[in-house]
Amino acid sequence: MTKDSQKFLNRCYLVLDALMLVVAYVLGLFVLFGFSTGTGTLPLSVYLRALLGIIPVYLLLYAIFGLYAPMSGDILFKGKSMVNSSEEEVAEMLRDMGVMFQGGALFGSDTLLENVMLPMQEYTDFSPELLERSARFKLALFNLSGFEHFLPSEISGGMKKRAALARAMALDPEVLFFDEPSAGLDPRSSASLDQTILDLNASLGTTIIIVTHELDSIFTVAQRVLFLDVEKKTMTALASPQELKNDKSNETVWNFFNREPF
Repeated sequence: MTKDSQKFLNRCYLVLDALMLVVAYVLGLFVLFGFSTGTGTLPLSVYLRALLGIIPVYLLLYAIFGLYAPMSGDILFKGKSMVNSSEEEVAEMLRDMGVMFQGGALFGSDTLLENVMLPMQEYTDFSPELLERSARFKLALFNLSGFEHFLPSEISGGMKKRAALARAMALDPEVLFFDEPSAGLDPRSSASLDQTILDLNASLGTTIIIVTHELDSIFTVAQRVLFLDVEKKTMTALASPQELKNDKSNETVWNFFNREPF
């Protein structure tokens, strides 16, 4: 790490957001991007019941829900630090988060029912009967009734996405994270998933944070979009999709939202 980078780390500080509705707040986050180091501050608030799209760095997503530890800065979840809290406190915060990974990350040797039951087995004291009933209900929510005893290898890509979403919703989280949810899906399956995300937000009030490159999904789903510039290693835009499409002040962002060729 360079001396300038170390000076930057020493100057990083935490600012608490005054709005009580903030569910996640990131400031001065310092994480590794490949073999280079991002040194820009990243102030970001995510509000309850919001739909936020992030373009394009998945590491921010992983840092927020604990897979990557930031080298500096902090992440507040409902006013509590995820960096400076105990393991027990962080585990309690993670209990309120659900994650749908890009490839689904279903356990290949477990049935769909067993995959969805797993978080409940780890975090609840449900009886075996209640575990199975709850898991069946989650699968039914995403049109997977009748497939409870199928293995992930026995179903289509779109069904794997829905099964992964059922597992992510197993504990009824307040915040749901998606990593490239439309990757590998045909246009109709992608549109169906977009509608499912909108329904979750509208009916359950779930706060949703999505990493995606898909413009169709961004304009359909996102209320706000955070654009992360890989070269500058920091946030370069935060606004509604339509605002970013019309704003020519940032050439990189405008080119992306208007599909300008390189």
